[in-house]
Amino acid sequence: MTSDMSDLVRSIQDTSRACTDTSLLGSFSENHDNPRFPSKNDDMALARNVITFTMLTDGIPIIYQGQEQHYCSLGGEDNPYNREALWLSGYDRNHELYRLIALLNKVRKHAMHEDSTFLTARAEAVHESVQTIAIEKGELLIVLTNVGSRSANYTRSVRSRFTTGSLVTDVLTCETQMVKPNGSLDVTLEAGQPKIYYPSRKIGDLC
Repeated sequence: MTSDMSDLVRSIQDTSRACTDTSLLGSFSENHDNPRFPSKNDDMALARNVITFTMLTDGIPIIYQGQEQHYCSLGGEDNPYNREALWLSGYDRNHELYRLIALLNKVRKHAMHEDSTFLTARAEAVHESVQTIAIEKGELLIVLTNVGSRSANYTRSVRSRFTTGSLVTDVLTCETQMVKPNGSLDVTLEAGQPKIYYPSRKIGDLC
């Protein structure tokens, strides 16, 4: 993630203003022409936040081969070291990032099934600070942090479009909480992990 979440907020806003249809864009955080993210920062919590944003923001999510295995450009940051062969990983389907991507893809498909406008709904940053960003897209509320896994837990009050008194569930932990009278949520970020809230009554088989 960026050192200041305001950079990411500006990017979301600029893209929304400049593009007629953001659903047609490709969304990616790694590619074959640049150093892999873990070669710059190997913190797994940060990688989970990056991938969560890539999978659930506007556009078509693109995962660079090996990203799901946390490849980190062994031998050097640039070409050809950032183009490791995928079979070196043994195609580990139990890797936590592989499982995260599979879950995020399921969340995305579920949101599309429940709301035919999900793909064209514009992502909107509804909360920002140096450490935290909250993004609404359709009925998803995605809360990301750049503090990393070694950070102390902290709580932020995040406004939302959720109905006061309704129940929402974090699909990453399956923990449920009630929306406060002013429509906000008290979101506790633990060990730098992202949160993804969805109306509990629509959660289906996600939890």
